[in-house]
Amino acid sequence: VQRLPRTHLKRNNLSNETLGLLKKSAVRRWAFGELCAFSAAAGCVVYMGALMIENYNTSPTIVGTVLGIAMLTYLPGTLCFRRWLEQSSQTLLIGLSLGGAVVATLIGSLRISLIATGGLIALFMFINAGRTMAGSSYGLDVAPSQSVSVMGIRTAAIQGGFLFGAGLGGLALTFGGYTALGATFAALYIAGAIPHICNRNTPKWQKLNGESAESL
Repeated sequence: VQRLPRTHLKRNNLSNETLGLLKKSAVRRWAFGELCAFSAAAGCVVYMGALMIENYNTSPTIVGTVLGIAMLTYLPGTLCFRRWLEQSSQTLLIGLSLGGAVVATLIGSLRISLIATGGLIALFMFINAGRTMAGSSYGLDVAPSQSVSVMGIRTAAIQGGFLFGAGLGGLALTFGGYTALGATFAALYIAGAIPHICNRNTPKWQKLNGESAESL
């Protein structure tokens, strides 16, 4: 019985900390970018199986194999982009978001063969591996002393991304087909990159030499 008030207090403190973080413009920009990117990534994964079946008249077994192989590129993508995180996670974040936009557009519009689409999906996963790492790294750079709350915001962005990505993707597919689907996901990536592009020179929180975090 004595532990319940303490747990409740800790949860309240964590909620207050998270709300306090979201009052800061740098954190809101980052959270918005993460929501957009995860919406695009999740939506793409949801509809790629249907794209291959409808366009290439192939079996679910083959589609599952292609997707499985494509997903394996996530690991080398993680290892490849890790070396650049220390230099500038924000630059990497911008570049990979724009790269994801290009590949999403090609997946939706360049449907020439199952092999070509499979290769684009593999490239898409490779890019997203680096973009996910860069997003996490930049979020922790923005608020290094509040990492639990930062990761809580990121978790909410992931969960919201599956909802928004599937919903927006479904609407795009209904009204414009797979070309519109790819364009929608590309637009999400670009929308998520814009706040970082517009605030490219914003210093990291821990480099402000004592400047109050409230000014971010």
